[in-house]
Amino acid sequence: MALLRDGHHGLETYLLQRNPALEFVPGASVFPGGAVDDGDLGAEWWGRCDGPSDTVAAAELGVQRGGLGYRVAAVRECFEEVGVLLGGPPGIDRHRPLASVCDDDGVRLATADLRYFGHWITPEGAPRRYDTRFFFAVCPADHEPEPDNDEALDGHWIAPDQALAEAEDGRRDLILPTARTLEALHRLGAVEAVLAAVPRATSPIRRRLIDDHGGARVPLPHDD
Repeated sequence: MALLRDGHHGLETYLLQRNPALEFVPGASVFPGGAVDDGDLGAEWWGRCDGPSDTVAAAELGVQRGGLGYRVAAVRECFEEVGVLLGGPPGIDRHRPLASVCDDDGVRLATADLRYFGHWITPEGAPRRYDTRFFFAVCPADHEPEPDNDEALDGHWIAPDQALAEAEDGRRDLILPTARTLEALHRLGAVEAVLAAVPRATSPIRRRLIDDHGGARVPLPHDD
């Protein structure tokens, strides 16, 4: 999930550096995120989230059911990896199970605020494959992300064009979906423009996506 904020010189997003010891994309710069767990998909999460319904969330992603679970996973991974809990106060121990945070502390996850952006799948034949959904979310002003120092060893706010320039001259490793997302963020330029271009999920109609270098993403104003 790409966390966003408006910095002093324009839009910024939070990038992590993956642990070089990991088997998959070691050392790459990535957004906070990870796999959807079976535990993210249960109906017990419906009352812990502020929306959308599972039917609407599933239609947006083009899946039969469990769409809200993708949003739960995005919020959970963001909480575990960088300590930012969308819908909750700052300072909650990221090692606590998210379900207990919701039930014991009265937190409702701000899943309705996530904006679905794209879906990338590794081409067949690659030694390791990913099947990744990307969401945008505005980082709450009173939260400051911090990497978990396990899978992610470094994290920082950066302008998308700076990250892309560092990748171009070999100072940063970006996989294609991350690079394409950064390019879109750079063109949009501000949090308000991102939120205007990537609407909330509000109806049980599949979100229209366009092809993008082997993946698919929400069409944006600069595509016209």
